[in-house]
Amino acid sequence: NTIESACIHRESEDFILFVDDVQWMTENKWGYLLDLYNQWQKRGLQPLIILVGQEEAKDLPSLLKGTNQWPVLGRFMQEVYPFRSIESAADLKRFLRAYDDDSAAKDPGTRSITESALPKAFRDGLRLEALNEEVWRGLVDAREERMTGLPLESFPMQVVSSGLLGTLAQVSELDRPKFRPDRAHFKRGFLTRGGALLGVDYTNPHLAIPE
Repeated sequence: NTIESACIHRESEDFILFVDDVQWMTENKWGYLLDLYNQWQKRGLQPLIILVGQEEAKDLPSLLKGTNQWPVLGRFMQEVYPFRSIESAADLKRFLRAYDDDSAAKDPGTRSITESALPKAFRDGLRLEALNEEVWRGLVDAREERMTGLPLESFPMQVVSSGLLGTLAQVSELDRPKFRPDRAHFKRGFLTRGGALLGVDYTNPHLAIPE
């Protein structure tokens, strides 16, 4: 399979698999994940499974104890770490750094997300990390316009990433050396690309997250 081929190519048995929205996992899906884990180990691979979910995911250990999937606890739920949402411009600064950085690119010469969208401005010194205050104000403005039930200054990562990608797509045609996206650009991006996400009640485990 793809994972095994990648491990062979990298000459490493270790890999990390992220599983998102685990609070909605069914008993059958847990069984499928457990089977995959066992197959990988039989082939000499060493997977590290990281489960990501909303607050109610903390109840999974007690729920799984009453099912046939109790082995999941020993395989995948050895440690629990709380993850904060984006709550400040300082949080955004660290997040935006990844958009400017090309060090994680798979191939040499691959550009960062920021440079790919705004190459002329990037070469002139544009870095989203330095615009964290503008991004934050645009995000809060979009949130206030939508007036959802989310806390005013707390945003799930999916909202932020979707809105940022939307903003970059919208302003790419404005690219020039001195161009810098401002608060209004980011607000429009969050409303158009991340707007549906701003209206999601993330405390409801039965509500599908829009793409």
